[in-house]
Amino acid sequence: MGPSGSGKTTLLKALFDRESLEAEGFEISCAHFAAGSELALVPQRGALFDHVDAAGNIELAMRHGVTVDRDAGRWLQAVELDPDWVFQRRPVNRLSGGQAQRLAVARALASGRRILFLDEPTVGLDPSRVRGLATQLRTLCDQGAVVVVITHDTQFAAELADRVFMLQHGILQPLDVPRRQQPGCRGTHEMAGARYAIESALFGAIPPNEGPGRPTSPFDPVKLARRMLRTALDPFAVLLRAPLEIPGYVLSHPRDFVHVSGYALRQSLFRPLPFYFVVSLLLGFTVLYVLASFGGEFGPGQAIAIVRGLPLIALTPPLTAFLFVAASSNSVNAWLGGMKLTGQTGALEALGISRRAYLWGPAWAALVIAFLAVAFVFALGFLSGSVLLCALYDIPDALAIMTGDLFDPPPERAVYRIRAFALVVIYACGCASDTIARADEPKDGADAVTRAMTRSVVYCTLFVVAWELVSLAFVRLWESA
Repeated sequence: MGPSGSGKTTLLKALFDRESLEAEGFEISCAHFAAGSELALVPQRGALFDHVDAAGNIELAMRHGVTVDRDAGRWLQAVELDPDWVFQRRPVNRLSGGQAQRLAVARALASGRRILFLDEPTVGLDPSRVRGLATQLRTLCDQGAVVVVITHDTQFAAELADRVFMLQHGILQPLDVPRRQQPGCRGTHEMAGARYAIESALFGAIPPNEGPGRPTSPFDPVKLARRMLRTALDPFAVLLRAPLEIPGYVLSHPRDFVHVSGYALRQSLFRPLPFYFVVSLLLGFTVLYVLASFGGEFGPGQAIAIVRGLPLIALTPPLTAFLFVAASSNSVNAWLGGMKLTGQTGALEALGISRRAYLWGPAWAALVIAFLAVAFVFALGFLSGSVLLCALYDIPDALAIMTGDLFDPPPERAVYRIRAFALVVIYACGCASDTIARADEPKDGADAVTRAMTRSVVYCTLFVVAWELVSLAFVRLWESA
């Protein structure tokens, strides 16, 4: 226990999320725990994985854990949850606060870990559910588990704790609380005495009007430059690492890879696919209409015959990228950023599951596949719109004309086809890498998720513009040679 801002949650970050603290500029020095693989974290509100159902949370922990009991129903039953959820596939967003906390405890136990750290487990729970959670945790303790709880709830502490400590000014001080008389939760009178002792000790130890406060850091241009450089290089780190994670993870955990990549594909490809086709259809019709209308003395038919399929192969890569980043990438960015914000990625790491292997590789692969598929759909829609306009102008052989530069280009225009295919691959890898990098940035609030999405749109747009200019310069050099 301790006042707000005394470092209780930071202590858990030092144990389970060292990387985020170091990203904020902290230096961490902590002892090596021989029982490190035994430690498990139950974050605030449980941080249940929302891309799987209730039983899926347990099954994921078991697949990556060291437990010998692979019965998910048994772990649900151990915390008084319905074992039939294994067959009902109950979504986690339909669970109450108490059920979510108990499921998070069951998930940690199912991984084979016996030292549980709980961060504010009673937030949002009514008194009856607080007591129920305390009873469950006491039962686990009596069965041999170790439970370390960070809380402001004196009722919960009085009912649950064998020992109570206060963290203040970086020092853990034991509070004088009556020892428990017998195993299990305290009785009503015993709990009242323990609660009174805890509150008296806390009020006596915390000076009045003490604010948690945080020292204001002076402006440090070096740290700012380092942060900006890291922000710029993060997508390249994802590009170098994520593809390398894929083969090994597919072989070791094929079910997880299929599930995560499938979830990302649903958001980035299948749901927005009609949108892409309709937009590209309108663009194909409109772009060719403008070219035909300004054909001048050549007339619409001859103007279209001159440009042939050049608008298709020239516009498909950049326009696909702009649309993809605004819709598909932002959808996956919001999902992964939400996992970061709600502590789900921290809960993954606390279960011994690397978020880079579990999330980066499958999501990156899904985004690359989705981009390539969207580029194909965009080209198909653009072509359909162009052919429709040709039909309105009664231009014969419209399909052959519009696909000429794609399938059988003249030698002097073959470079444009090479450029188009190369840019599609470059944009697919670049947009996927930037999306993963922005989603993995530290999140201190809901607006941080929005900022990450906005940054991704800006950076990817600049990335596309830069490659368009570089590739056009390459084309000019090719033509001059």
